[in-house]
Amino acid sequence: MTKITNFVWNPVDDCIISEVDETGAVQAVYTNEPQQYGGVISQRRGTTTSTYHADALGSTRFLSDSSGNVSDTYLHDAWGNEIASTGTTVNPFKWVGKYGYYTDESTGLVYVRARMYQPTVARWVSVDPMFVAESAYHYGEGRAPSVIDPSGFLAAAEKSLQVDECGRFQWQVEWSLSPQEQTGVILQRVCTTHDVAECDGANCQLNAPVLPNCPNEAAPTACKNNCYWEAWGVENGTMTGVSGAPAASNLVDTFAWSGCMNPRNKGCTRGRIRKSGEGLFLSSNDLQLPVVKKFLRHLRFGKGGVPQACGLPSTCDPQPAGNVSTTAEEDKLAFIRWHYDSASRRTVFKLIDLVWDCCEEGCPICKSTGGVTRNERLIF
Repeated sequence: MTKITNFVWNPVDDCIISEVDETGAVQAVYTNEPQQYGGVISQRRGTTTSTYHADALGSTRFLSDSSGNVSDTYLHDAWGNEIASTGTTVNPFKWVGKYGYYTDESTGLVYVRARMYQPTVARWVSVDPMFVAESAYHYGEGRAPSVIDPSGFLAAAEKSLQVDECGRFQWQVEWSLSPQEQTGVILQRVCTTHDVAECDGANCQLNAPVLPNCPNEAAPTACKNNCYWEAWGVENGTMTGVSGAPAASNLVDTFAWSGCMNPRNKGCTRGRIRKSGEGLFLSSNDLQLPVVKKFLRHLRFGKGGVPQACGLPSTCDPQPAGNVSTTAEEDKLAFIRWHYDSASRRTVFKLIDLVWDCCEEGCPICKSTGGVTRNERLIF
C-alpha cells in the first residue's frame, strides 16, 4: 500500500512544521528557529522527542533523546552522500538538515524548496528557474564544504573573516550573479544588534555614524537595534556606483566593527554584536515595475547618516523620528510582499554573531585570545 505524507508549511519562514498522513493524523512535529528557512531544533514523533545537533555547515551530526543521550549519529561527505550512521530514529533532516534540506529515503534525493538535489552526482536534477546555462545544475558553485543554497537558487560565499581582540572584526562576503543578472541593483536590508560596554560598565561609544533613530540620539551611545537599506548598482557584472558614487571593483560586501570611539582601559570591552544582511537582486525589468519604483524613490543619498555601501544611497528603516512617512511605510510593505509572494524570486541571507568578554581576567586577555567566546556566521 502506498503511503502518503503531506507537509504543513510555514510560508513566512519557508520551512516544514509538521507531517500528516492521508487521514490527517499528525506523524511528526518540528520546532524551528524563528528565521528564514527555519533552523530545525527538534522533532517529535508520537511520544518521542529528538533534539538536533548540527555542524558548522548545518548538517546533523547526531540526535539526542529527552534525557540528553545520543540516539543517532550521521556522517556525510562534502556533497551529501552518507558515509556512516547509527540509530533507527526516522529523520529526514540530515545533510544540511538544519536549513530544511529534506532527504527522501526512497529516492535518495534531497528536497531543497525550488528543486531536488542528487548527492551521488553532486548536481541539481533540474535547472535553476532563474538561470539558463549548463552550470545551472551545479550545486553551490562547486564549493559544497563552505557554501549552502537552501533556496534552491544561486549562492553567496564567504571571502574572508578577520576577528581581532574584543570583538573587532571584518567579514567579507561575495555576491554571485547568474548570467542574466548582470545589470540592475543589488538591494540589501542590514540589521544590527550592538550591545557593548567597557569593563567599568560605561557605554561603548560607536566608532561609526550614529543613526538619528537611536533611542538616545543626544549622545553618541550605541544604537542597540537598528536596520537600514543599502543598494549597489551593477552593470555587466560590475558594481557601477549610483548618483555619482565611485565604481566598486568587485561584488564583495563587508561587515565590520573597529571598536569603541575614544576607548578607555586600552579598549577592553564585553558584549555582543549580531549583524545580518538580507539581499536581493532587481533586474532592469524589475526596476520598471511600479511597486519597485515606488519603494526605491524613498532611498536618498546619505539619508539619516546611515553608513554607505560603496557610497550608494541608503535609507533608515524605521525612518528617523519626526520623519516617519506613511506613504514610505506603505510602499516598503508593498515591495516586501511583492518580493516574497513570488516563488521565482530569491533572497540571500547572511548573519554574523560575535560574543566576547575581555574583562574577566584583565585586559591582557584581549591580546592573547581576543576573548571571543562565540563566533558564528552563516550564509544561506
